[in-house]
Amino acid sequence: MKVLYSLRIKITLWLVLIITLSIGILQAYQYHALKRQLMQELNYAADQKISRLVRDLNLPLWELDNGWIDSIIETEMREPQVQGVFVYEDKKIISAQKIDTNGDKVKVTTDHLRGDFILRTGNIVHDGVKIGKVNLYLSKIFIEKRLSEELYNAIFFTLLVSILISLVLGFMMDVLILRPINTLLRWTEHIAQGEYGYSAILPSRDEIGDLGKGIDDMKRQIQKREEELRQNKEELEVVNETLEIKVSERTKELNDANKQLQELDKLKSMFIASMSHELRTPLNSIIGFTGVLLQGMNGPLNEKQIDHLRRVKSAGTHLLSLISDVIDISKIEAGRIDPFPETFFLNDLLKEAFGEIEILAKQKGLNLQLEPTSAIEMFTDKKRLYQCLLNYLSNAVKFTETGDIVLGAKEEGAQVCIWVQDSGIGIAQKDKGKLFEAFERLETHLRVIPGGTGLGLYLTRKITETLLQGSVWMESKEGEGSLFGLLIPKYISVQEEG
Repeated sequence: MKVLYSLRIKITLWLVLIITLSIGILQAYQYHALKRQLMQELNYAADQKISRLVRDLNLPLWELDNGWIDSIIETEMREPQVQGVFVYEDKKIISAQKIDTNGDKVKVTTDHLRGDFILRTGNIVHDGVKIGKVNLYLSKIFIEKRLSEELYNAIFFTLLVSILISLVLGFMMDVLILRPINTLLRWTEHIAQGEYGYSAILPSRDEIGDLGKGIDDMKRQIQKREEELRQNKEELEVVNETLEIKVSERTKELNDANKQLQELDKLKSMFIASMSHELRTPLNSIIGFTGVLLQGMNGPLNEKQIDHLRRVKSAGTHLLSLISDVIDISKIEAGRIDPFPETFFLNDLLKEAFGEIEILAKQKGLNLQLEPTSAIEMFTDKKRLYQCLLNYLSNAVKFTETGDIVLGAKEEGAQVCIWVQDSGIGIAQKDKGKLFEAFERLETHLRVIPGGTGLGLYLTRKITETLLQGSVWMESKEGEGSLFGLLIPKYISVQEEG
């Protein structure tokens, strides 16, 4: 209802404003038309008077009869619009007296001219000779008074007519528009509250009637939708009950499967622990006794026997390395391995790794370089960092046919960057994404030569991220070599057992 009242006030104000402006414009036009008419009448009267004065003053001025002249002037100045009449004879002013508001006679001079007036001048000619002139001043004050009266009347008329028309139009608007809108508003309130027993159809055949029909159609659509929603709700409740039963069953199955996976994980850990002992012990024996035979402790061997024994020892060593890598990965992924940090200088570790791989590099004719670095003290797992460096260096030797392998390191704030750069075969763009994944071996023409398990780089990433609290990175271009690196903190944080 407040909206309706606001609408009524707005429409009423607009009606009053529009009607007032319309009538005001009309009155303004009439006002200016009256002003032009009064000015035309005053100018006409001035022209008539100056002509009469020139004619009447001809003989008196010729005979220099001042009494006669004064009589003519006083006659003209009895008219209220005449402000002054001045007769000139050879620069001599002859004027008359005028009765002021107090009834006294006042001699009129040019100093008595006040306000707005119009001037008319006429030359007095006798027998073709100019003998003088007369100036006539007519005041406009009477026009201004008349216009003021007309303006007040116009304002009063405009307001009166505006109010009357606005009242009539307001009553018609209330009957034809606002009351039907009020009725529609009440119906929409009932519909909003879910009361659909009201009909919004109006008898009028205009836009408001069409609006009522539209509201009634909307009401029926809402009723239909609510009925559909009730039906859908009932169906959803049935579906929800079914889904809850299925989810409960699936949850139970998942819990059972999870328990089985946990048991399998325990079995896997037990298997790995058993394999660690059962496989390493005989492999160590095989490697050890093969070494004894190769040293000739049990008698001399021919070349063929030595070659076969070397192959056995190499295969055993490779198998032992594979088993160690698998066990390490399993422990890391199970969270059953902790770092054992110690304080050391990085230069010593780099030299140790350099010496370990130097023999293999020389056998292939590769140039192995160790870049000089400053003394960097570290507190981290030295054994695991050494393992990562050997993995990088061994891969560089495997996949480099000719050229250089460079091992270097530098400080970067609280971290250390260690890298291995080679001039090997490089890595194709399509293979870079899977390089640090488990059991990934790239297809190259060197694949048969270097061999490998596909676990080295994966284990390096796992050790770096999990134990050394750092990250691995790589840059490579096919045919131009590769650059592998580690970025690890100089001092790792160790959680104290509580």
